[in-house]
Amino acid sequence: MERWNGRIALVTGATSGIGASIAVKLAKKGMKVIGCGRRVERIQELNKELNLHIISYKCDLSNMSEVAKMFDWIQEEESIGHIDLCVCNAGYSGSDSLMKGSPESWTQMMNVNVISVSLATQLSVKMFKEKNIKDGQVVYINSVYSHYHPDLANKSLHFYCATKMANKSLLEMWRREINEMEGSENIKISAISPGLVETEFIPAMFNDKSAQERIAVQEMVKNTMTALAPEDVVNALLYIISTPAHIAVHDVIVRPTGNTI
Repeated sequence: MERWNGRIALVTGATSGIGASIAVKLAKKGMKVIGCGRRVERIQELNKELNLHIISYKCDLSNMSEVAKMFDWIQEEESIGHIDLCVCNAGYSGSDSLMKGSPESWTQMMNVNVISVSLATQLSVKMFKEKNIKDGQVVYINSVYSHYHPDLANKSLHFYCATKMANKSLLEMWRREINEMEGSENIKISAISPGLVETEFIPAMFNDKSAQERIAVQEMVKNTMTALAPEDVVNALLYIISTPAHIAVHDVIVRPTGNTI
């Protein structure tokens, strides 16, 4: 991690869960961290609680013009100017099966989970090239569901799984394009594919449902599955960005021991 000391990271979806844990850890390791999300007051609370200085930026990752504006702001802000590491963590899932889902919900999932990630990758790599950052890195916080079709009793994750498989495919296409670019030999793009992680993600999926339905889902998850802690995903990220230049980590799958999904 020594080479990252004093360098700049952007973490999307940094207001809670995995993203907040990543932002905190990178800041504690000596990086200047920009944390983006919709609820930036949470980042400010973390700063106060932990005596950190994570830079907060309000951004709706479902809106591509806001994503583009964020990258413009990074370059224009005198105290920042560029990033060296982009962690694409933000994610969203609707709460309905494919038969009950709406085009609006599907579009939201595609925008947050796929299109914003690809746009952030594009803008990060352009910045690496323009600023002569030869060892820039992009890391996707993807999902174990990018690797197989789970047999889920609850069908609410079906479209979400498709978005994560799309990211897995795009990651490889990005890697090939980057490898063909002159002077990009040490630019890396990687993914972490965790299983169930104890965050607000699943409860948030059911915000539009009744309290009884939300409680039932939470109890089902609690009683049938073991969850990773956000710190487990953070440790996988630290491993990826700590590897020497000649090692490219493509994907790290992490899930609780004994879990089958």
